[in-house]
Amino acid sequence: MSFVLNKSKSRLLQYLLFFSLLLLMLLLMLNITSCQQMSWLEDGNSGQIYSRLDYKNTEPSNKDVKRIVIVGTNDFHGNIDGHVEKISIGVPSATSATSATSASAEGKINYGVGGATIIAGYFKILRQRYGKELLLLDAGDMYSGTLISDSFKGESVVKLYDYLGYDAVTFGNHEFDYGPEILSRRVPEKEEDPQGALKKAVGTSKVPFVVSNVLDLSTGKPIEWPGSTPMLVKDINGVKVGIIAATTPDTPDKTIRENVRGLYFDNMASVVVKMAREVRYKGAQVVVLLIHAGDNCETPVEKSKINSAGNDSKYKKDFTLCDPQDELFKLLKTIPQNTVDAIVSGHTHTNIAHFYNETPVIQSFNNGKYFGQMELFYDLKEKKLLRDKTIIYSPTKFCHQFFSSSGDCNKPKDTGKNATEKLVAAKFLDKEVEEDKDVSNVLKTYKDGVAKMGETIICSLDASLVHERSKESQLGTLVADALRFVGKADVAVTNSGGVRVSLPEGKITFNDIYRALPFENYLVTMPILGSDLIKLVRLGTSNQQGVGFANFSGLKIWLSHKEVAAPEDIDGNGKIDGYEKNYVQKVTFSNGTPIKENKTYTIATQNFLAIFGGDNYGVIFKKIADNQKIINYNVTYRDAAITYINYMKENKKHIHSKNKSYLETTESRIYYVD
Repeated sequence: MSFVLNKSKSRLLQYLLFFSLLLLMLLLMLNITSCQQMSWLEDGNSGQIYSRLDYKNTEPSNKDVKRIVIVGTNDFHGNIDGHVEKISIGVPSATSATSATSASAEGKINYGVGGATIIAGYFKILRQRYGKELLLLDAGDMYSGTLISDSFKGESVVKLYDYLGYDAVTFGNHEFDYGPEILSRRVPEKEEDPQGALKKAVGTSKVPFVVSNVLDLSTGKPIEWPGSTPMLVKDINGVKVGIIAATTPDTPDKTIRENVRGLYFDNMASVVVKMAREVRYKGAQVVVLLIHAGDNCETPVEKSKINSAGNDSKYKKDFTLCDPQDELFKLLKTIPQNTVDAIVSGHTHTNIAHFYNETPVIQSFNNGKYFGQMELFYDLKEKKLLRDKTIIYSPTKFCHQFFSSSGDCNKPKDTGKNATEKLVAAKFLDKEVEEDKDVSNVLKTYKDGVAKMGETIICSLDASLVHERSKESQLGTLVADALRFVGKADVAVTNSGGVRVSLPEGKITFNDIYRALPFENYLVTMPILGSDLIKLVRLGTSNQQGVGFANFSGLKIWLSHKEVAAPEDIDGNGKIDGYEKNYVQKVTFSNGTPIKENKTYTIATQNFLAIFGGDNYGVIFKKIADNQKIINYNVTYRDAAITYINYMKENKKHIHSKNKSYLETTESRIYYVD
């Protein structure tokens, strides 16, 4: 009897052990699947992501383990002068001895963000803290976008980056905006070098340009300009770090097409795999990819659970919060895992602080307001990267001062009715941030050269004139109206990417207008068939990937949130692209008159769209003969906007206010039917 019971117990234990092992295997399988799909594990093999920067001591205790601190910037767009941001507070506070600025009589606080002197101040602290561990990189679009950069075709930014001591940079699409070396023109004449200005910038820069997938059509090889290299190996804290790069193949459609004549932008995935292999062959123990291509992801600041005291919390970040159709996501799903060990990206102007298939990626918004940071750890004895130790930090804002209540300048703890606030000195890595005045001497010549023009007051606004890329835009609509007004056309269109920032509340200077409308895009008028105008509206309202929503003038457009009809293969390439989807229920002229498909109308736009076919608008505009496209080289879209604003001022027409927006003044053009 005892034997039988013992035998039964033994079988029971066997069954329990079997089912326990089975359950464990199932859990492991689920965990593996989760890792593949989610790409994060809190305190797990995918490293750590912090929602805020507290920079606890992460220096390894093991002498064989070396820390590499990667600091990345992107899409600086010439913002040497920085920005003034404003926030409303319920009740103004009295100025204290410790506050650099406090609430004004109206309960508003103005505070500075970015600019050469404060950026240099933060980088100085980084160098003091990390020394030989620091690797400073930029992912492109450094130049085009401000008066102080454009007036000298990037030379001022070259001098700044030299001073800041970047280790390497790469091309963005807007590096090609400047065209020939001559300052007075951006579109090259036949005998001029279409990359003359960029070659000069690269050749005079002390910072090496890593350019891996931009090929010279005459040789089929990566370009070999003085100052550029297809790969770079640097010793960072005793570790050989290889740097490779890639620039979006969409560049010809994202700049003046004539300026990339003679160049070919190769497939990024194949080039990254090839260059990563080659740079490792040259001795690189860690490979970093600089890439001017990005993704649109939700930000840790929005999703993390930061308590009222502002303390850090771990942030679970996964790539399912990013757009799977964007270039960076597609690239990292295509190339083998661990082809590269870290990525500094740009182009999409977003916050990326993610692991993609175990690869850490950072991108830090745009316009010189933030920088990103990650830390890698390499074991010299084991000869491997300790991936489970990798740390990614959310972007750090280049604050001039902090809000006393929150300890940063992202936002105060409270802005409600009874809130009070003051600004105090900014601190970073336990040090008070000081502006580096020596930078001003480096940039003085350039600042003096544009000061008078930049400070000219154009108008005043008592509310910000907002630009938004993914929907109808107040400022974008004004620009479209300006093109139609100056061009004396029936309708007008301009792309959302041609407007870069909103116009702030207060006095609007030429510098403000220039920052919002930085490109030398000239007014173009031409005939267009009614049928093609309708197709243009469909294209412009498709909110195409990476391009955004068009700005129209002279039209009323009724849209659905879902496709209203089967898309049309407008470009005839045998497939349906995103911009060919149709959300248009109805379109008429502003007065309600229907568009006749066989009738010809006059449309105004700018040459980036009409001549160079940028942002896919060439699909429609290429049907119009070049000799019918009238280009006014005396009027840029920026000039047209200023002319139109002056006309409204002189005729006492309402522009924009808190109580009545520009769109309400001119009537909205977009109506949703569901």
